Amino acid sequence: MTVLLTSISLSSTSATIERGSTKTLTVTYNPSNTTDSKTVTWSSSDEDIVTVDQTGLITGISAGTATVYATGGQGLMTSTEVKVTYGSVKNVSIKVGTNPITLLPLKESL
Repeated sequence: MTVLLTSISLSSTSATIERGSTKTLTVTYNPSNTTDSKTVTWSSSDEDIVTVDQTGLITGISAGTATVYATGGQGLMTSTEVKVTYGSVKNVSIKVGTNPITLLPLKESL
């Protein structure tokens, strides 16, 4: 019996990752017992911001926002918006002459 694929969806409708970090997106098939191909083709709207490999692993390249697309059987497509940030600076050391100065992040008051 043939069970046609009617839709696909991603594990996240949006994601925020830091530059250089990764996250894996997964596809859900509806119905889950479809007999259609479960092969997915992945793509990014801007590979200068975020890349995606053929397993759904996204990698933040530079700050900005791009869309990651997954195209499955029957030509069905779904997408997620990925925001890539620079992340936070933990601390910075500056040396002026022979005297080092260390700048630390502000602590939030309770």
